[in-house]
Order: sequence, then C-alpha cells, then structure tokens
Amino acid sequence: MDNIENTKVKLVDKIKYDKTLIKEGFVQNFDFNTYDHKKTGLIFIFTAIIFPFSINILLSYLFADHKQYALLASQVIGWIIAATGGIIIYKNEKDKFIRTGAIGFYIFLFLGPVISFIISLVLGVINPNLTSIPIEVNFSVQIIAQIISIYFIFKASPQTLKRIKHTIKKQTKLLVVIVLLSGLIIILANVAFSQLDFLINKKTSSNQESLLQGLNKWWNMVLMFILVVLVAPVIEELATRHGIFTLCGNEWLSLLASTLFFAGMHIQATGEWNHLLAYIAPGFLLGLLFIFVNGNVTYAIFAHSFINLVSFILLVGGTL
Repeated sequence: MDNIENTKVKLVDKIKYDKTLIKEGFVQNFDFNTYDHKKTGLIFIFTAIIFPFSINILLSYLFADHKQYALLASQVIGWIIAATGGIIIYKNEKDKFIRTGAIGFYIFLFLGPVISFIISLVLGVINPNLTSIPIEVNFSVQIIAQIISIYFIFKASPQTLKRIKHTIKKQTKLLVVIVLLSGLIIILANVAFSQLDFLINKKTSSNQESLLQGLNKWWNMVLMFILVVLVAPVIEELATRHGIFTLCGNEWLSLLASTLFFAGMHIQATGEWNHLLAYIAPGFLLGLLFIFVNGNVTYAIFAHSFINLVSFILLVGGTL
C-alpha cells in the first residue's frame, strides 16, 4: 500500500514544477480556485454555456422549417449574452482575467468566428455568384483564424506558453506515456459513445459528415491534417480546459461545464442536439486528464492531438 502511495506522490510531483522555478516567475502552477465559483463561476456558466445553448435548442426546434435563420439568430443572441458575462467578469478583476489565461475562452469564442465572417464577406464581394464556400477555403480560413487566436492567447498570458514549453522540455517521457495511455482510453470511450449515438439516431451528425467532403483531393487532406491535428487541439484545449477551469473556480464544476461546452460547440452550428452523446466522452475524459495533471494544459493538448490524429488516419483510410 505504501509503495502505491509513494508511486502516486512521485507521479504528481513529476507533473508539478520545481518551486525555485515558480519563485523565479518562469512557470506557474494552475490554480483551480482562481475565481469564486459561487459568483464568477456561475456568471460564466450561465452566460457562456447554459443560456446560449438553451436559446440555440429552443430556436432550432421552434423554427425547424427556417433552421438556418434560427441558428444564425441564436448565435448572435448567444454572443451578446456571453459578451455581457465576459465584460462583467473582466471589470471585476481585470488583471486576473488576462494574466491567468481566462481571456483565452473569449478569444476562442469571438475572434475566430469574426475573422471567418470577415473573410467570407470579402470572398462574397470578390465573387458575388459564390453560393457556398469551397471546402479548401473553409479549412484555410479556420486555420488562419485559429492561429491568430492562439497568438493572442499566448500574448495575453505568456506564462501559459512558458509552462507548455517547460513541460515539453523537462517532462518529455512522462508526457508521451500519459498522452498515449489517456489517448487510447478516450478513443475507445469515444467509439463506444459514437456507436451508441448511431444506434439511437440511425445516422451520424452533420458535423462528422462534413469532414468527409472534399477528401478526394490531396490538398484538402493536408489542410484537414493541419487543422484537426495541429491547430484545433491547441486552441480548443486553451479555451475549453485552461479557460473554463480558470473561470469556473472549482475543478468539478469546471469538469461539468467544460464537458457540456466541448460537446455543444461541435453541434451548435447545426442544432443537432440529439447527437450530443457522441461528443460527451472526449470532453469529459480530457477534463479528467486536466485535473489529474494538476491543470497542465500541455497534456490535454497533446492527448487531443493524438486522438484527432488517429481519427484522421481512420477517416482518410476509409476514403481511399
């Protein structure tokens, strides 16, 4: 029993950082109680997750015959509510909001879509006859928007970037082991939940089907690889794990919130909430991983990337 406890302590100590480095300001341990979960945490959860998602569900079902307009309206209303909550949190503690990386969630929520929208408008002006954006353009726009978002997050919170670099350099072997083990567990759980979702709904979600579009062209495969394996895991983990766990102020409340948001953000654009089950497992287990590694987002980023890499290989392999 003592040997098991000693092994656990050594593993946790390995994931944590040398106190000298922390005192020197090189890296900072993650604080799960940065904000008051009864005040800031609830403001965040209701304005950024519960209200926007509830409006999306309500409008998409009430106006099913005009779903495209209903989803657009719910997106705009959701942004207004989320922005209001973000402003309230920012005004209460400006320095903490930026320094801790909490701002990363809102950068992810707003900056990427705004950049994508602007580029889409420009394309529409250049080619008025354009009825739909080509898949390669869509991938490219998402890559550019997400890279810009990542840049601003690291610019606002350099300690987060320093911690990632430090982990890669000092904990390489442990990083590989934990990423592979957790990644395989999450993949198996995701397969099980996806199969269960398919049995219930008799089909896959539109989000999953859209990934198959254009994969008969090699350049689309390259763009998809860059997006889903290299870029998306970084911005999504900075937002849905680091950002949400910072803003909620309680690790278990954060786990619930991040699981719901991670699943919801993959189906909010289509309003197919009946497919929520298909995205629950990865969000929940990546959140558990984040707690296990004491809030070190590096592990979540690489685990997420590994999961997407395996999915990408299987997806592309199935189209060849």
